[in-house]
Amino acid sequence: MKIYLGSTLLICLYYWVKIPIKTISSLLKISQKTVGFWCSVERVCCAKEWNDKQQTIGGLGKTVEIDEAVWRKRKFGRGRRKDHVWIFGGVERLEGGGAGKRFMTIVPNRTKKTLIPLIQRFIMPGTTVVSDEWKAYTSLEELGYQHLTVCHKRNFVNSETGACTNTIEGLWSHLRSSFPRFGTRKKYILDHVAMFLAKTSLKLSFEDLMNKIAEYKEEEEKEEENEMKEDEEEEVDEEVPFFEDIIPNEDELLEDDD
Repeated sequence: MKIYLGSTLLICLYYWVKIPIKTISSLLKISQKTVGFWCSVERVCCAKEWNDKQQTIGGLGKTVEIDEAVWRKRKFGRGRRKDHVWIFGGVERLEGGGAGKRFMTIVPNRTKKTLIPLIQRFIMPGTTVVSDEWKAYTSLEELGYQHLTVCHKRNFVNSETGACTNTIEGLWSHLRSSFPRFGTRKKYILDHVAMFLAKTSLKLSFEDLMNKIAEYKEEEEKEEENEMKEDEEEEVDEEVPFFEDIIPNEDELLEDDD
């Protein structure tokens, strides 16, 4: 795949501002396969950056809202829902209001067995955790968290405690708007989530992103070079022996004559 540096920069920039791959391909007169490759590199670099810098959130005196959201896809954008993915996340409330540190991850289901280990992994003990009344969260106080709930069937704010999950609900809305307009494949959802988190939580700039992409490509090229060297060494080991190794010596020839 041969492409100029300026074109790579434009592909990444257009994708960064949420222009669809097909549109980028049409604008730059570059194949969708090539555009898709660089867009996938962009997502992978964002995911790597998020994984490297992800931290636990909350703590004593801190409040974290948790919730689950479902991403659904319809065939041709209409009709019966064909596929879905559950995303579990949490966000730390800022003292003056608004969303602070956060985490999000894809989960196979919403059971207690799945969600509790993630809460313990991402949220520090002593945190005030706010959630809806989903049954998977009933043991949080036993695990060292203060737990407040709100029943969304009745209201959006608990009239007695003031508990609400407006911050995490707003975050889900921003996440959905960051996804490609015409949907995305199930296997790429986590990459898109990581890209959203890198932008909104880590405040990753486009300049930083391009530096990460350059580092990523350098590492990939080094790995390819090492693999090629290993393959060459294996080929040498498997070469046909030298003539002196296969030509019988004089004694062997005499034995044959006998």
